[in-house]
Amino acid sequence: MIPAGFFTASSLVMRLRKAKHDNRLDTELEAIGKAELLIIDELGYLPIDIEGARLLFQVIADSYETRSVLSASNLESGRWGDVFGDGDMAAAAGDRIVHHGRTVRFHGESYRNTHSPVKQPNNTDRKPDSPNRPEWTTKPSRKSDGTVQQHTAAFLPLSEGHGKQLVLVVFWRRKKMFSNSQHGDPNHSLDGDTHICIAVATHKSYRMPEDEMYLPVHVGKDLHPDVNLGKRFVTDNSGDNISSLNNYYSELTALYWIWKNNTALYRGLVHYRRHFETADTLTRVMHRNRFDKIIKEPEVAELLADTDIILPRKRNYHIETVYSHYAHTFPVEQLDVTKDIIKENTPEYLPAFDAVMKSTKAHMFNMLIMKDEKLDKYCSWLFPILFELQHRIDPSQYDAFNARYPGRISEMLLDVWLNTNGYSYRELPVISTEPVNWAKKGTAFLAATFTGKKYSSSF
Repeated sequence: MIPAGFFTASSLVMRLRKAKHDNRLDTELEAIGKAELLIIDELGYLPIDIEGARLLFQVIADSYETRSVLSASNLESGRWGDVFGDGDMAAAAGDRIVHHGRTVRFHGESYRNTHSPVKQPNNTDRKPDSPNRPEWTTKPSRKSDGTVQQHTAAFLPLSEGHGKQLVLVVFWRRKKMFSNSQHGDPNHSLDGDTHICIAVATHKSYRMPEDEMYLPVHVGKDLHPDVNLGKRFVTDNSGDNISSLNNYYSELTALYWIWKNNTALYRGLVHYRRHFETADTLTRVMHRNRFDKIIKEPEVAELLADTDIILPRKRNYHIETVYSHYAHTFPVEQLDVTKDIIKENTPEYLPAFDAVMKSTKAHMFNMLIMKDEKLDKYCSWLFPILFELQHRIDPSQYDAFNARYPGRISEMLLDVWLNTNGYSYRELPVISTEPVNWAKKGTAFLAATFTGKKYSSSF
């Protein structure tokens, strides 16, 4: 049996409006989202104001490729601007519907009117399997990328209303098949038909994105065995790992873990306070909650249809090069020794290293999503360099903040690897889950640039 939710459009809007007024909109949306089939009846029968239209759009947007939705309306799609009160919002809703959906139009006399006992006194003699009854079909089909397309459709014989057409809009979910270990036993890796898995590196209990493609990874577990973040979190000290080096490598212990212990076709890394933001302008404008702006799997999957690599937008230092900025903020010998290692072991990467050092822009933050074969190539090149760097410059000579230099050096090596191999990529904006103190960051940047005052803490 498929868990289903049924609402008229007006009752759904009223329910959402009340939840928003009571400051529990996220909880209400989560409850609605538990239905695998969502039925929205009478769309367009009653007028909806702009706030209600935005709430209704949020339900439709959240349902996109995550659950099946069926909606009945007496309006053609060209008149949906009347429902949503805004042509752009109606177009955005329509875009999500038509991607995987179907619109079925019916003409005829009212079903209720035709089968009213007043008009058909012998109505009780009709057979239960009469062809005039609605019929439902649910039809799954597996795709080559390991996903299952769940098709849900309804076929109704007659329309509602006297001589008016009934527009039945159906779109279906794109269901991802996971093994049971994703958020279960933290010592197990993912396998099976998993498509996209993005590690969220964290050392403490923190709110995580709801989308199933995100895998919270407790980093530094080997250093703090007494800390338990819960069953949802995978620990970075299981399987093949470098958890004991977390004081030096920061979020890279999560990257190493997902590289060695996860079998998803596409794998990635983000930070618990720093995520890829959706590129959908309407979503970014409509939602105030930062977590609502974090990109979800359907959008990532769409991007990965055209590329094997997704990166954050480049950071631009404007008045400094990548090399000079590091020299002003951290011990520059760390970069110089890195260059020596590259020259000795992989000299074909040296021209790209020099070019990146002279540039004012770079892909920073150790954020990425890559297809498995490219992630393997990148990590197989990156970690040997960092291990040798750690051997030549002992991190224990520094305080806790500066000891994390291997993680910082890796940020500047990503473009070296990309440019040498000539790989193409797509970029996404970055969103912080917490407010950024730009005044403090800017002051520290200018102080480092013009007075040589090096960084002593994170911002």
